[in-house]
Order: sequence, then structure tokens, then C-alpha cells
Amino acid sequence: MKLFPISKSLVEALFTIRENQSQDRALWIDQISINQTDEDEKSGQVPNMGRIYSEAKKTLIWLGNPVEQDDIALRIITLFGAFRRQLETLLDEQDTEYSPQMRL
Repeated sequence: MKLFPISKSLVEALFTIRENQSQDRALWIDQISINQTDEDEKSGQVPNMGRIYSEAKKTLIWLGNPVEQDDIALRIITLFGAFRRQLETLLDEQDTEYSPQMRL
């Protein structure tokens, strides 16, 4: 078995996931799956990440331990998501021709 360093944030994430989950799960962790010291490998793997995340049954993103500003940031993200859905609905209702590149 080869040992390699991981960040404090990853350690915290793994402990938090384990504390809050009672079932076994498979995890794909980019910090482990991609050699973080090899810039060529990292840049070569970035295009695969979209496929990996889009095919996942469930995605968990760890941004670190909670801090006071997290509530504000999550409200902004939620509002932006709602705005995006409303805008796409309006565009669909108007039967506006738009390409996937225009999609939010």
C-alpha cells in the first residue's frame, strides 16, 4: 500500500461523512484520484470531471467546516438557482430560439 499526504480539509470531510452516514458508499475524491503534484495529469483529468459528476447518482461537495458566512453564501446560491430556473422557464414559454451555449 502506498501512503500519500492528504489535506486537513479532506480529513475533516471524511470524518464528517462517516459520522453522518450509516451506509457504505463508494467515493471518488479528486484529491486522491488525481496526482495533485503532476500538473499534466491534473490538466488532463479536468475534462473527465464533468462526466464523472454528471454520471454520479449523488454528489457531495465539501467546502470546508461551516463558518458564519456560509448561511449567506448558501442563500445566494439558492436564489441564483431559483432565478436560473425562472429565466429558463420564461425563455421556454416565449419559445425563444436559443442554443445550448446560451443556456444558463
